Amino acid sequence: MFESPYNKEVSLSHDELPPEFFKQLVDASENKERVGFLKNAYGERFPQMHESIEATAGMISFLEAQKEVASTKKEGGSVSGSAYINLTEYQFLFTHFIDDAQARPELLHYFWESGSAIAGKLNAQKQFEQAKQGLLTQVATLKVFKALGLNPKLSHPKEDAYNAIDLWTNESDAIQVKSSKENPVEIIETDTMSFPAVEMGNAFYSSKQFDNAQRLKAKVAAYGKQLHKHINAYLIEIPLSEVNAVTGEPSAALIQIISEKMNKNNNSDSAHEEPLPLKKYLDLQKEEMLSNENKWFAGEKLGHSPTNKEAEMYYVEHGGAEGFAKKHILKARIEKEGEDQKGTPS
Repeated sequence: MFESPYNKEVSLSHDELPPEFFKQLVDASENKERVGFLKNAYGERFPQMHESIEATAGMISFLEAQKEVASTKKEGGSVSGSAYINLTEYQFLFTHFIDDAQARPELLHYFWESGSAIAGKLNAQKQFEQAKQGLLTQVATLKVFKALGLNPKLSHPKEDAYNAIDLWTNESDAIQVKSSKENPVEIIETDTMSFPAVEMGNAFYSSKQFDNAQRLKAKVAAYGKQLHKHINAYLIEIPLSEVNAVTGEPSAALIQIISEKMNKNNNSDSAHEEPLPLKKYLDLQKEEMLSNENKWFAGEKLGHSPTNKEAEMYYVEHGGAEGFAKKHILKARIEKEGEDQKGTPS
């Protein structure tokens, strides 16, 4: 039976979906007609909550599809591309909803609680937990890159289904995100991994990580050929301990670690001769983080001379990354417009 995760002092605002919606949806999860009726009824009553309604109700169809795919694989059958696209379309919806609802943790609590209850009724607890972990780490990765001043975007569901790309940080940097219960944060640039040492620069990876990276590399390389351009593929492994289990909010430590690792990869002997756009950006940002000016402000706030890590934390938490992005993205646009004008015949 569905139970509210809140005490009596916490509730949704008057313009949010009422707890009754989630309870009724759980009760109707095995009755498609009833689910359709509830979606329409609450959609008319709360039109501003359309995505919340679609995401919560969509968990039913998603889990059913997940179970069907798992069953087909177990029996040695072949899963169609359309089946994978169907799953990735739901994952796109869920990820966008969770990321967009970051200021409404109460709503996300109900979303996860109802999803867990639905999974129990459909005997799909394993599929639900796997999906939840993947969604939370993907949202966390989006938020990390936003905190670093970048403009990440979710991949198209077809890119996820066929090319294993979860998100882009720009037009040529593709990211696949994996969750981890035990491993530390890892960022693997697939182009620089070697065999049999399973080595990238000074870093060594497990055989599972290497296999995942190699599969990603092959799929992204093939996709790049279709698009007639080179795509840089990164495999990022995020520990669940650094991610809020409701909102997907990354810890400050996770933001710092990813920033440091991207800069470490940039300085690796095995890095590309020409740094990637993302790495160039982070390299410049690192200089600003450790500048005398930022260290002075950090020291004033902390009351003592900051370490490099403290200076970096201060920079991220006090708007430095956002200001850096605005400054450099605007500069890049102005330079591009200037180049375009030079190339335009008068």
